[in-house]
Amino acid sequence: MRPIRKRYELIAGERRLRAIRDYADLETIQAQVVHVGDIEARRISAAENMQREDLSAIEGIMQN
Repeated sequence: MRPIRKRYELIAGERRLRAIRDYADLETIQAQVVHVGDIEARRISAAENMQREDLSAIEGIMQN
C-alpha cells in the first residue's frame, strides 16, 4: 500500500486482501505502507504478478 492523498492505494496483495475480506472476520489487517512513485509502484505490482503462474491473458498483457 502507498498513501495517495488521504487514502491508500493497494500495490500488491489484492488476492490476499480479497480472501481476508471474504473469509476472515477481521476489522483491520497488517499492511506494509511504502512511499514510492508511480513507476516503482508499477514495478512492485508487476514483480508480484510475475510470481503467479495463473495469470490470465489480459493480466499478462497489462504487465508490459
